[in-house]
Amino acid sequence: WDDWLTYLSQTLDPRIGWIFLLARLLVWITRKKLWCLMYVGNLVAGYMLRQMEYDADKYEARLAGSQTFSTTCRALRLLGVAWAESENDLGIYFREGRLVDNLPRLMMVNVRQIKPELQRKIDELIAQTETSIFDSHPADKDRLQAACAENAAGVFHSRLPASVLLRDFDAAARAVTWDYYHDIFGEKLQPTMLHPVQDLLARQEQDNLVFAAQKRFFLNAFTLLRPLRMRAYQFQPPESPHVYFEQLAAARQSLPQRYPAYKPAYDHYDRADTFIMQAQQARSLLISQVRPSGAAFEFQFTTVHDAENRIHQATLEQSRLAAYLEPFEDAAAIRLHAALTLLHAPQVAAQMPGAAQMQQELLAVTPIVAAVNANLMSILEMRNGNAQLEVSCSHLNGHEENQYFVQEIVECLGRVYRHLWQLRGIFDAHYYPFDHAEGRMTVGNYLLRKIPEREALGDVLESSSGFLSRLASLYGRSLGRLCYFAEQVEMHLKFPPLPQPVDPAPPPNA
Repeated sequence: WDDWLTYLSQTLDPRIGWIFLLARLLVWITRKKLWCLMYVGNLVAGYMLRQMEYDADKYEARLAGSQTFSTTCRALRLLGVAWAESENDLGIYFREGRLVDNLPRLMMVNVRQIKPELQRKIDELIAQTETSIFDSHPADKDRLQAACAENAAGVFHSRLPASVLLRDFDAAARAVTWDYYHDIFGEKLQPTMLHPVQDLLARQEQDNLVFAAQKRFFLNAFTLLRPLRMRAYQFQPPESPHVYFEQLAAARQSLPQRYPAYKPAYDHYDRADTFIMQAQQARSLLISQVRPSGAAFEFQFTTVHDAENRIHQATLEQSRLAAYLEPFEDAAAIRLHAALTLLHAPQVAAQMPGAAQMQQELLAVTPIVAAVNANLMSILEMRNGNAQLEVSCSHLNGHEENQYFVQEIVECLGRVYRHLWQLRGIFDAHYYPFDHAEGRMTVGNYLLRKIPEREALGDVLESSSGFLSRLASLYGRSLGRLCYFAEQVEMHLKFPPLPQPVDPAPPPNA
């Protein structure tokens, strides 16, 4: 109707078109009146809904006491955080083809793991959140004040857990969990996909130990933006173990010494990487005469030449920073290679518990680490292309007729698709190194079950984003295994843990 009125008022002779202009004016006036009524309705509805919540809170406070109301109000916030963490855990478990059979139990485990710092932030959020005039629920601060104003001691007091209200809490929790999964997966959901919470938590705890070892090994300075500068990824029993022992000792000594120059240089390197990625996105828009939205960019770009010039400058900056980065990276790689080589030394393996199993796991995870580092440039290019596609799609509204812009999106889509197709083929040559509910599978199949159609923009975006996310997780998990094994070797050889450094101030010329 609107398009029809607009078309007629702009194309007909003005002597007739004024009728449709008048109709558009009357429609505009009518909508403004309805807009006012809508806001009045929202104001009234919001006020009444808030009063209903206050009344419900009053009943709770009078039943269980004002102090209990304060406790449960905060507990609901903690449960919300625990649920968000549980959803993250579900994503991790689902990648292995497994799902927990009891979500409430998983939530309670995550509640107990909420750190004191986060609890303090939740308390600050409760104390600072304000109620809007359109809100259907009062802010927690206002609800707590209203409940405290009741000053009610309560008429019902019990220290029993709420689970006693159910005849079999765990059975009810498992049933609700099944219903939740069924809403998501439908008939694809099978009972064999569900596993006990404790079993999956034990797996996750092992992975947490591995990731912690990775952080310690690289002094909290590990990055996916730089390749692992290891000389080789195959390990054989060394002919002269003492040579690798000396390399390990020297590398451990030099790592803390080189960290002060490395950390600020890497921070600048990381920022230059962000600069390059956003400049590429802006260039893609500007070359098509599309103005970049300020909300989508941390930096401001005005012209195509400006974006290209800044890409060039940031690339040169990364090259300059390599002199600060490589000494630390070389020391870390030498340390890792020397420790894993000593793991294969007969005199070390014979006395070190679990050495044979570690050697077997190395054979499975090392090819993944090697493949990622060999193809890191393609992985980063796909990441940049994927980010460029996302920004372009966010600017597409209103520019559908811009053929240059559409062509730019099509070309970027082709680049992302080529990287996705090539990388999946590369990783399809390796087997997934960890236990999976579906049995043995290739890494390529784990990262991406099915390659989407080349022209399906949404499918390619979703597939490439999932591919990158799973690959980053798999790489971190695989490299973490190497670091964990290396630490075990160092402990066996009586090397003390390296102290974790304090971040230095940036050098004046950085």
